[in-house]
Amino acid sequence: MLLPPLRSDEGKLFVRELLAHFRPSGVVAPGDYYPFDAEAVETLVDALARFPFQPRMIMEFLDIASGRLSLAYRLAITRHLTC
Repeated sequence: MLLPPLRSDEGKLFVRELLAHFRPSGVVAPGDYYPFDAEAVETLVDALARFPFQPRMIMEFLDIASGRLSLAYRLAITRHLTC
């Protein structure tokens, strides 16, 4: 099934809902996009919006970004993280 490309606002909503889905029940995150900050998600989605992008692309880029950070340190991922 081919999904239509997302708009920027849909991309941000997708990220927020994706991260919430994988957050354990009862866990309160410091932000809607944790471990990413809102600026990092906005930067990513706005960059991808220049192309027809779909949820899979967002998931792949989030995976790359989170792989660059040792989650053992529980650091937030900001737009300044270099890939």
